Amino acid sequence: MCGDWVQLLEHLYRTGLLYNAGEINPVEISFEPAAKDAYRFYYKENLKDANKRILSKAEQYIIGTEAKMSAYFPRLVQILAIINDPKVPVITKKVVDDAHCLYKYFAKSTLGIIAKISEEINTGLPNELELIYQALPEIFERKDAVEVCKRLNLSEQKFETAMRRKDFKDLFKKIKYGTYQKL
Repeated sequence: MCGDWVQLLEHLYRTGLLYNAGEINPVEISFEPAAKDAYRFYYKENLKDANKRILSKAEQYIIGTEAKMSAYFPRLVQILAIINDPKVPVITKKVVDDAHCLYKYFAKSTLGIIAKISEEINTGLPNELELIYQALPEIFERKDAVEVCKRLNLSEQKFETAMRRKDFKDLFKKIKYGTYQKL
């Protein structure tokens, strides 16, 4: 870490200690109106994505990770505002947009790491393919598989690639063009 970052953290830490002792006012971060609208939008979108995962009966570790990650978005907004201007932090629309981008990156990489740690589950498939398998209904179309991949933060082509590579050969049968059934 650079010296400026260390000084910033020490300043914020000292300010927090003095605030708790009643000697100093807390650092206030103002919120621009456009930033509030963007914040509300992203927050609602994150909740919708989380609810889709819950409804799709995604693995519990994904739901748990999603719950933990939801607490990071407001923190990232504040951290980026402080980094942009430590003396007079302001939450702008750009700060909120950048925080959401960072949030999505962390959410996707965290799920990827946890998936790799979990290794292969009962079907003998790699974890990402197991998640797709578990989230799909008994009978489904290709577009449903693409939607499942999106909800799980996987490549939209993950299902198609697995079908071409015959990873699912013992788990699905093709009923008609573009429609599959679990075996």
